[in-house]
Amino acid sequence: PQVYLDELHLGKSFKNLNPDSDFLRQIVCGVSENKPSIDLDIDSCLSEGWRLDRLPLLILCILRLAVYELKHQILVPTPVVINEYIEIT
Repeated sequence: PQVYLDELHLGKSFKNLNPDSDFLRQIVCGVSENKPSIDLDIDSCLSEGWRLDRLPLLILCILRLAVYELKHQILVPTPVVINEYIEIT
């Protein structure tokens, strides 16, 4: 996860960015730590004949973020998470 944060220029000065930076760190680290189970969840919902490696990388990343939030960020209401990721896509 630190590589991703560094690529976003969020390394050492991450906490000085804004109030949402802590939430972003939780999401990025959470997806990284839970990627195998998140991928299983996504894979189980794909149509027959589809696999994770067929999905465009950007769509897969967005799905991973959304699944992580839905499963692990219980304080964020489900409709809010769904709406945010619809807007992102």
